[in-house]
Amino acid sequence: DDPRFADKFRRKRYEPELDERIAQWTRERSHYDAAALLQAEGVAAFPASSARDLYTDPHWKARDAWLDVEHPYGREVIYGLHLKFSDTPGSVRTNCPFIGEHNGLVFGDLLGVPAGELARLEETKVLY
Repeated sequence: DDPRFADKFRRKRYEPELDERIAQWTRERSHYDAAALLQAEGVAAFPASSARDLYTDPHWKARDAWLDVEHPYGREVIYGLHLKFSDTPGSVRTNCPFIGEHNGLVFGDLLGVPAGELARLEETKVLY
């Protein structure tokens, strides 16, 4: 209702005052409540979240956004499949590769680097 904020030009002119009002508004509610109120008004909003917040969020848990997988180094948490298709559900089929695990496939089989050259590149730490 404040005429100072009636259009984008006035909002820019009174930017410090607007920033303070927004800061005060956000201090008065949780980040989840603020996002829900903004979304209800048609504003694209998502709560500012830490990695822990996202990992424990009920919505992301329900969507299997994070997967606990076993890896030779131990248990890892990885991003799950964020796109969900009813007819063609995806799955995680392999662990994350070790550094250099696929050098032979990529450089040898796909790019045609001879085995001796590939070994030299790995020995000289050009490739790992």
